[in-house]
Amino acid sequence: MGYMGCGLGYQVLLLIVSLVVISSGKEIVPAEIENAAITRYGNLPPRVDVWPCPDIESALTASYGNSPWVASLNGKWKFHWSKRPEERPPDFFKTDFDSSMWREISVPSTWEREGYGTPIYSNSKYPFRVDPPRVMGEPKKTFTSYIERNPVGSYLRDFEIPREWNDKRVMLHFAGVSSAMFVWVNGEKIGYSQDSRSPVHFDITDKLRPGKNRLAVEVYKYCDGSYLEDQDFWRLGGIFRDVFVAAIPAAGLWDVYAEPEYDPATGAGKITLHTTPMAGAKPEWDFSVLDDAGAVVAKGEDSASLARVIPWFTEQPKLYSVIVDVKIHGKTIQVFRLPIAFRKMEVRGAELFYNGLPLKIRGVNRHEFDPHTGYVMSGELMRRDLVLMKQANINFVRNAHYPNDPLWYDLCDEMGMMIMDEANVESHGLSYHKRVLPADLPDWTKASVERMESMVIRARQHPSVVMWSLGNEAGYGSAFMEMRRACHAADPEKRLIQYADMNLAADLDSQTYPDIEWLKKHVKGEASRKGEHGEESNEVQHGSYPSGRPFLMNEYAHGMGNSLGNFQDYWDLINSEPILCGGFIWDWVDQALYRNRSDPEAGFYYGGDFGDIPNDGNFCINGLIGADRIPHPHYQEVKKSLSTVRFRRSQA
Repeated sequence: MGYMGCGLGYQVLLLIVSLVVISSGKEIVPAEIENAAITRYGNLPPRVDVWPCPDIESALTASYGNSPWVASLNGKWKFHWSKRPEERPPDFFKTDFDSSMWREISVPSTWEREGYGTPIYSNSKYPFRVDPPRVMGEPKKTFTSYIERNPVGSYLRDFEIPREWNDKRVMLHFAGVSSAMFVWVNGEKIGYSQDSRSPVHFDITDKLRPGKNRLAVEVYKYCDGSYLEDQDFWRLGGIFRDVFVAAIPAAGLWDVYAEPEYDPATGAGKITLHTTPMAGAKPEWDFSVLDDAGAVVAKGEDSASLARVIPWFTEQPKLYSVIVDVKIHGKTIQVFRLPIAFRKMEVRGAELFYNGLPLKIRGVNRHEFDPHTGYVMSGELMRRDLVLMKQANINFVRNAHYPNDPLWYDLCDEMGMMIMDEANVESHGLSYHKRVLPADLPDWTKASVERMESMVIRARQHPSVVMWSLGNEAGYGSAFMEMRRACHAADPEKRLIQYADMNLAADLDSQTYPDIEWLKKHVKGEASRKGEHGEESNEVQHGSYPSGRPFLMNEYAHGMGNSLGNFQDYWDLINSEPILCGGFIWDWVDQALYRNRSDPEAGFYYGGDFGDIPNDGNFCINGLIGADRIPHPHYQEVKKSLSTVRFRRSQA
């Protein structure tokens, strides 16, 4: 199926939205902001985060956002911030709008760290009045959102398209925007999108003009999608990941995925290519498999077999590349370089295996966090995190609790760090261990499934991604069974699925913060399934007990204050019991913001220090390392307990 079969539906949806707005009188916010049935329109289907190049030579050195056919729009944008939607400049997107008096803001960035509005740290309390799908109701007068009801950022940027792109389709890419946005090009609306942590793409070819073009983006801090983004973190707004334009030949491929298979028993590998052409396109293609030295080790058109491959381990992250050469009448029109590795994670009875060997997950939960910028992380800081993790014998990261910046996956592929990629679905303040939202509700199910599909299709090419999660602390219901089905449809590898709030939808059991005595009972099949705070469970939620499946602690060993004193006791038990496959420490890094981002010596701010209400104080300080990346004492405890080298006293 071609990628552009959404034009008519988009026009119909715009008409419906317009009628809703007209019938409701004067709008305070656009109808889309408080309508759970409208999650995005005008956008293209999800795709891999690898962009094509014009030839093999450029493809060999290309990376995410770095290609002859990619032009960054990062940098300084004209900007206006409004604390309430009714105060926003409604016509700013028009081509004759005068923004000469506006200030500038960096993209990517978060508003609050650039001096606009108030950062809010909340574990599970929603920062606005809870009335789904509405976010504009009047909250308590003490709430920050009583004044800053739903801040809006209005962005403007002029750009030009390279002349050599004139015969191609031009895509506009946003990697992350919190939390909803409308987009215009040259005064014409392109579309709408929510889901802060997944990319969105728009085809803007037909709206472009020769020379200078104007891009306008209107961002809302809260929308109905914010009910699915109730994670334990700072609530910040803005365009916080990369923005760029990219060129794709109309006769080429929109998406391509090289599926690896690995047989640990024989050491054999296989690659199967999955392709999505552009609308109406019928290209040809073939591919070559290169090892890490650049030597061709296999070739094929739709598949290729390798008699012997070197598997990808965290200690030896052996990477291959698949070079997909797309042609028309034998002439190359685009080339993709896809990262690939051979590895296999599987459940055998009650035990978890990786590449044919029993696996213990020595994991951490990790938020994307920089004390200067909030959500915006540099590649240098990501690499620093990975070095510290590997020095502490950590082999697995749970992306808590949303898909991460694309560069993170590239670095984990390269440096050898397994990833559990987690859908951006959490409704903790409403649904934890409950059947409330998304539960069985059609609109919220649709939104959750879309978030799952976006994550899987974008990240499925990365060797480091070996497990998926349906989300975090969002309760249970049929929505999660639908997410499971969507995950399998989008991932031919059928990677394992985890979800602690509904084990029935997962491939292994998991539970949050079980203590050691409970684990000892569970090993014998004699425990009683309970939530973190004693919440009752049922078979609809978790299935029959005991299940006989591997058991994973998705969160444990809360790293706050003088903590982790019994960490070695956990690992003595985990190492002695095959059914216990390990877990993810909460969490990796303190979420503390610098009081003065230009002067780290001035110290940190926590929840409430900005006058933010509601807040959870210093509950954001749970890391093994500080926000400044200086390890805490319990980092050393983790390093020692997770060591894979052990000594035994000789019996001689």
